[in-house]
Amino acid sequence: MNTTVTDDMAADYREQLADELAAAGLLNDPAWRRAWQSVPRHLFAPRFAISAPGQPGPAAASWYDGSDPAERPRWLAAAYRNEALITRYADNGVAISSSTEPALMAHMLGLLDVHDGHKVLEIGTGTGYNAALLAHRLGPDNVTTIDVDPRLTQAAKEVLDDAGFPVTVLTGNGARRAAERAPFDRIIATCGVDRIPAAWIQQLAPGGLIVANVSRGLVALRRGNGDMVSGQFCGQAGFMALHTEGELPTSTSGRVFEVTGGVAERQYDADLPGSLDFTVASFLASLIAERSQLMFVHREDGTVVDYRWWHPASNSWVRVEPRSGGPARVHETGIRHLWAKIDPILADWDNAGRPGIDQFGLTITPQHYTLWVGSPSNGRSPAPSILTGALPLPFDGLDDHQSRPARACCSEAACCAEQTRALRRQNAHKHP
Repeated sequence: MNTTVTDDMAADYREQLADELAAAGLLNDPAWRRAWQSVPRHLFAPRFAISAPGQPGPAAASWYDGSDPAERPRWLAAAYRNEALITRYADNGVAISSSTEPALMAHMLGLLDVHDGHKVLEIGTGTGYNAALLAHRLGPDNVTTIDVDPRLTQAAKEVLDDAGFPVTVLTGNGARRAAERAPFDRIIATCGVDRIPAAWIQQLAPGGLIVANVSRGLVALRRGNGDMVSGQFCGQAGFMALHTEGELPTSTSGRVFEVTGGVAERQYDADLPGSLDFTVASFLASLIAERSQLMFVHREDGTVVDYRWWHPASNSWVRVEPRSGGPARVHETGIRHLWAKIDPILADWDNAGRPGIDQFGLTITPQHYTLWVGSPSNGRSPAPSILTGALPLPFDGLDDHQSRPARACCSEAACCAEQTRALRRQNAHKHP
């Protein structure tokens, strides 16, 4: 396949992808459509894998390599699929770098609400593709991207420069300042956090906007007075986490099951608010205890055996066993009384009509994280539609990002399969 044929085919694939995103209602700004039609995604992913459903490791993934002439047509077609392209795995088989699924990228770029002349900071360079889209929309002088991994930033910078998008590429701590380029009108984080690092807010211009994956949700936070940001969640998201220096992401489901299976320090009965929704419960759990993990253990018929929640930083855990016709049995260990923190919030969630993630909002000040339902003005005082137990959320600062170095490890991270399906369902509902 010669270069001319490759370029022509790539242009056709870009047009098809732009049509798909537009049909889903994700390209309402013509300038963004032009960016998706123009930026060559395949240049940013010369070799990648696409995960098999329910099997996230590299062994079950389908691999595509553009350096093999015989494979090039297959590789080129796959590069423009509406799928996350995984470009690196850790030694333990966990994906650590990828180009995000285009539908999710387009959704986040739309939420970013950019205008001509805006300066944007991207937390997590990844392959560089997202930065290239931003550069096409705003001009390369207005785009800064940062990643902790020098291998990623070097590779991304080379492709960005060669493709005609010479943005500013920094190597450093994604949770800290890019002081030489601040302030920014917009900040987009393509990695998952349970806390918004203070430096992101401090380097945001007045009236500026942060779009990030916080806990299990995607949120757009507008800067108001001082260091306060506030905004609405806009659906589910599940990016690779922002990591501490030298830390690699791990798959901890098996570890959660192991840790929470022992004899607990405390045992007591507690009422549950009917059947719990896993998405909302895990969303709340991660907000309460940063970098914790919640899992539901099911029987073959789908009924829940127990709920298990582990917070590694404090080595606290809880196992809750529902019982038919009576209160649940709580087994709890550690300095953080996890169930005591989430129990009143779950009760308020139930009383508020069991809202989904996109019905929540978040207000952050230097003193508090406040979760609300409805509007932030209502969230200032208890009201029937407010999760009053979450005012403010019971954060104790044991594992705040401000107290330890952190980094964005391979942004443009892949949204997990279930969350990808959820986004597609949302778009199908909004744009039948």
